[in-house]
Amino acid sequence: MIAAHYGYDSMMTLHDWLEAASPIRVYEYCAVLLAIVIAFAMPSRYEWPFEVLEGSFKKLARRPALSLLLIAAAPVLLRLALLPLVGVPQPGVHDEFSNLLAADTFVHGRLTNPPHQFWKFFESFHILQQPTYASMYPPAQGFFLALGTLLAGHPWAGVLLSMALLCASLLWMLRGWLPPQWALLGAFLAVLRLGLFSYWANSYWGGTPGAIGGALVAGSLPRISRRPRARDVILLGFGLLVLVASRPYEGFLFSIPFGIALLVWLLRSEGRRERLLHAGLPLGAILLAGLAAFAYYNWRITEHPWETPQLLNAHQYAASGLMIWSKAPEPPVYHNRTMRNFYLVTVPRFTEVPHSLLETLKLLRRKFRVIYYFFLGPVLIVPLLFVPSVFWNARLRLLVLGMLCLGVGLACLGWGVQPHYFGPATCALYALVVLALMSMWKWNWRNRPSGRFLVRGIVAVAITMVAVRIFSKPLGIGLSLAPFDWSAAWQGDSRRAALASNLSRGPERFLVIVRYGPDHDPSREWVYNEADLDRAKIVWARDLGPETEALVQYFHDRRAVIVQPDINPPVVFPYATAVARAAARSPQ
Repeated sequence: MIAAHYGYDSMMTLHDWLEAASPIRVYEYCAVLLAIVIAFAMPSRYEWPFEVLEGSFKKLARRPALSLLLIAAAPVLLRLALLPLVGVPQPGVHDEFSNLLAADTFVHGRLTNPPHQFWKFFESFHILQQPTYASMYPPAQGFFLALGTLLAGHPWAGVLLSMALLCASLLWMLRGWLPPQWALLGAFLAVLRLGLFSYWANSYWGGTPGAIGGALVAGSLPRISRRPRARDVILLGFGLLVLVASRPYEGFLFSIPFGIALLVWLLRSEGRRERLLHAGLPLGAILLAGLAAFAYYNWRITEHPWETPQLLNAHQYAASGLMIWSKAPEPPVYHNRTMRNFYLVTVPRFTEVPHSLLETLKLLRRKFRVIYYFFLGPVLIVPLLFVPSVFWNARLRLLVLGMLCLGVGLACLGWGVQPHYFGPATCALYALVVLALMSMWKWNWRNRPSGRFLVRGIVAVAITMVAVRIFSKPLGIGLSLAPFDWSAAWQGDSRRAALASNLSRGPERFLVIVRYGPDHDPSREWVYNEADLDRAKIVWARDLGPETEALVQYFHDRRAVIVQPDINPPVVFPYATAVARAAARSPQ
């Protein structure tokens, strides 16, 4: 599977594979194999150091409030400590800039922005220009980014806050299904794998809001079924609304088994009236109020309460179907070459529509691989491989069904899966890992506690890999440049950020006209703007040829410059110079 992932055939040598694979993944595979060997060879008399640490861990787990506080603070404090090594992330992909636009809109106290009269110059990916100027994405990620801007002056603070809430909600959810010390272990593993180096913590892309919503839904149900309390009902309703506001499609699929289970519980004959009164009625009121708010949000942006911004954006720009069975719509009219190339050339390359059973299996394998490397990797897949019975364990049946429903929905997508698509089921996946670790803990081999040492070895490897990632540069260990890996060296687009920083230093305001080369990669977009275009320090616009002169006249109080991002380093020169050169070349 790994060889195929890197495009190598089965005849490649081990040396070729080591050269092709991400070196940090090779280290992890080797560390896991070493842990397995040691677990079955180490004598039990060396248990006492582990027992001391585990005793302290159990004491902490018995203090719910303190453990929640510490597990929430851990990813924030650790990530801030890593700032000298891994600085504040820069946005680099379409989705990030779209979420940042939503955040800036919310900071200005608006749900959307009026369209600009020169909107064709500002068209960009995943952003609406008509009937209003807004992000196409659900508002949850933008809300967190806006909160970070208001509280700390930078949207990345909102990313850290959402990661803290995710780790705390995971711990809270796991405590509803598993013993306290094992729940704490699961949350700790999530801190290591998701909270420090993943793109969920180091970009503005999103992922955490959907995972928070899934954890609240999955954690509320066992508590409500045991003893319905207003707090848990409110958290269930809030979790469902967070899913609607972050990953509505995936959140709905993951929530199906929980909704059915809740409905069965509510309608049982014994105590039905009390359950409907204390749980069903408050939950219904919360959901109705939330759905009304979302309908209003849609209406303000799209002018239709039941048409989401994402659907409207697809109607305006998409030329490919969303599902594997969808028929591609007629291509719309594009106003610039970059947008046309993206939707007609780039997007079809990422569209995956199988035409045979073999192609379907390959597609499923590719989608599984994305989820595997981000959430689990070699170290956390070991418990699931050693204890596959967790997948049909009655204790976690609802969680498995939720993952299954979501997995079927992702398999039906005609687009390559990204880890945040699986976000709502994050809690279920880590619950399965922890339950498998619990089963392994009881294993004995030749009267030795091999299971205990294997569990300890897995945790030790997870901690060790964080250290390897921290010191990867001085150790010369290569990292994956793609963002969909827990240890990726993803840093966004530093060139655009550097230019914006240089132009922002003085009092002068700029109109930056972006002129791409003929072979421009549409995934490297520079035309993104703030919510208030006319008052922004820098306005980024597309070069539309002779029409650009009208835009320059409109922004006559700004210094107009042209940037060519496809030249390395990017070339910047005054717009007037370009006009003069064009005039000199034209026939007299």
